[in-house]
Amino acid sequence: RETEVSGLWTLKARVKPHTEHPVERVEFFVDDTLGGVDREAPYEIPWDFGKESRRHKIKIIAYNSAGARAQEVVFTGEKLRPGFLEIVFEDEQALKLVGGGTTVELILDASKNMRKKVEGKPKMEIAKQVLRTIIQDLPEDMGIGLRVYGQNVPSRPPKRHHESCQDTQLVVPFGVGNKGELLSAISTVTAKGDTPLALSLRQLKADFLGIRGERVVVLLTDGKEECRGDPVKAVRELLEDGFKIRIEVIGLAVEAAATKKRLRELAEITGGHYYDVRKASELELVLRKAVNVAYKVYDGNGFEVAQGFVGDGSREILPGKYKVVIFSEPLFSVTDVTVKPEGFTRIRIQSEDGQVKASIR
Repeated sequence: RETEVSGLWTLKARVKPHTEHPVERVEFFVDDTLGGVDREAPYEIPWDFGKESRRHKIKIIAYNSAGARAQEVVFTGEKLRPGFLEIVFEDEQALKLVGGGTTVELILDASKNMRKKVEGKPKMEIAKQVLRTIIQDLPEDMGIGLRVYGQNVPSRPPKRHHESCQDTQLVVPFGVGNKGELLSAISTVTAKGDTPLALSLRQLKADFLGIRGERVVVLLTDGKEECRGDPVKAVRELLEDGFKIRIEVIGLAVEAAATKKRLRELAEITGGHYYDVRKASELELVLRKAVNVAYKVYDGNGFEVAQGFVGDGSREILPGKYKVVIFSEPLFSVTDVTVKPEGFTRIRIQSEDGQVKASIR
């Protein structure tokens, strides 16, 4: 059935029992996407419909032990009072132990469109200024690299279009303690050419060759692919080849809705995020988020219910018991995390005798 709804709900199903074949499982679908499975009565799952009220298609299918669909299923719902979850580092050593396995590649768009102005300044100047600030504040033991596209060959179609569409370089390879080299390289970048985004993304496997731990790409761009490539396809091929990566995409004053949609898809298929930024202050904020240690929250059935960054404040979450996975090297998990209605749960990650430990309060 379809219903207009918003906020946090418990979706419930009442299934008429069968004398010979008891209920084996109940599947809950929201907008044709499997949202959860419950194998024990009472059959219910939590679901977040978001803040905006709109119509959603809700379907519930119950199966009995013979594999047949149950005939009588009644759907009800109950609006929930959310709780809050926060994950923080208690000390610098814990941050190093958990976050030390993260390697970040910055990809900077130096196409001609970055000459356009935001708040009276060229986008490129804003990007360079904020990148310099962020790089200086990153942990000394974090591996960082820099790839730039569009800075060498001016966009002069059609005569030099082929050359400008090959213009992408890893200008600073990954290294620890290379902040000076990064800052120097960023200071010389000028916006000139086209946007070979797909080609740049295809180089990631070679860029990260031999790198262990979590691989994060922070892409700062203001526009779409201009060289007949397909950035989403390029990333899907990397993922299908077993290359794990998280891409955080920052769109700097992107205008076209279709371009935003593609950039968002590019980020989300890797477990990353798309940030729509229009001010220098916003850019600094999201850049700091993007290079943080990520985490995901899973319910008892293994479904992802939330994600975020360690130290990025609390987030609203449905009441229940969860498993939290922090994307360090190796992965660090915290089980039996309980969130109560209108309650506040904080996971403190701390170091003890060279080991990482977590406490829940």
